[in-house]
Amino acid sequence: MRRDDMRLLPNFRERKEKILESITKQDFRKLSMKYTCMRERCETPKSEAHKKCYHDKGIRVCEEWKNDKLSFIEWAVENGYTEEVKIIDRIDNSKGYSPDNCQFVDDLKSLRNRVICRDEKEQDAVRILLDHGFSIAWVNKYIKTPMGKSEG
Repeated sequence: MRRDDMRLLPNFRERKEKILESITKQDFRKLSMKYTCMRERCETPKSEAHKKCYHDKGIRVCEEWKNDKLSFIEWAVENGYTEEVKIIDRIDNSKGYSPDNCQFVDDLKSLRNRVICRDEKEQDAVRILLDHGFSIAWVNKYIKTPMGKSEG
């Protein structure tokens, strides 16, 4: 946060100290990075995939979070962020990032949610693979390979 922005939030230091009573400095930095990445995906996408999946679809960060990083971090701490449950997930993928449309999930739930936008055949295949014990890494690789085609 820039110094000018801090003057707009006179209680910034107090709010940050209160957050740090609940989480470690390392977790605070991780949440700050999640916040930055979330905004970049929506506002200034660095990859064509992010541009197509977020920016071009009108996915945005709500004004409350956009204007106040600590508001996002406070929400995260109060709504399930832990080292194990650390992936921010939009409940409705057609809507933006906001307190009423986001949750924290683990890797497996995130992977299951990511395939929702794919065709039904692929959704079924991914669910079967996960249900039969294939690793998340293997299924992630499977998702990135076009259906019915082998790599190499």
